[in-house]
Amino acid sequence: MNARDMKIRTITTGIPFPFSSYQLERAAKFNAAAQTYFEANGYEVQTTRVSSQIWDEARDIDAILRLDIQAQAFGIDFLNLGTILPGKRSTKTHLDHVADVIVQSEMLFATVTVTTQSGDVASEITESTADIIQQIAHQTNAGYGNLRFAALMNCPPNTPFFPAAYWQDTRTNFGIGWQAADLVNQAFTGAQNLETALQSLKILMEMEGQKIVALAETLAQEWGIKFVGIDVSPAP
Repeated sequence: MNARDMKIRTITTGIPFPFSSYQLERAAKFNAAAQTYFEANGYEVQTTRVSSQIWDEARDIDAILRLDIQAQAFGIDFLNLGTILPGKRSTKTHLDHVADVIVQSEMLFATVTVTTQSGDVASEITESTADIIQQIAHQTNAGYGNLRFAALMNCPPNTPFFPAAYWQDTRTNFGIGWQAADLVNQAFTGAQNLETALQSLKILMEMEGQKIVALAETLAQEWGIKFVGIDVSPAP
């Protein structure tokens, strides 16, 4: 497969919170530079995104909503506020407000993690999370606001795909989410059996992944931003 047949669904930059306007703008500039760089190397880049983890610090819903305006001003396609975790002192307050954040914004994303650190279901917030989904469904056009909200179970940080993305690191980082369904199609087309198809898919994904990683690591060195890898889910 030629690199030009591969698509990058998202370049997602994760930034620590609280962040300044300068830090948000720098993330936007990095995303723009990364998009230009990958496109110059033959890859279609469909979106660039920014994720953070604001819920440990944020208190003011108006300040949160202003991030929607800032993100648009800086040309950021989507901004993920991160995930509301169970068992925090601020959990209930954030659960009370997150539906309003989604309803009143255009490009803000958020999630609630409904499992504990040990992987058990956090039953004390599952009902509230279901209520949030219902509120968003009823208060946004055709319920599409729920494309920007999700309940997470056992999702690690720093995935590039939305709405699951949230930042957790010591500094700014970025990851790549690719669109690799064509690799699956190529591997399985004409394969004599499942074992052969899977082996072919492994080879193709490693080959294409190595190309993208090499380019991403060049960007990481140039900008001083940590590269956290590729999410190899074969997004269609």
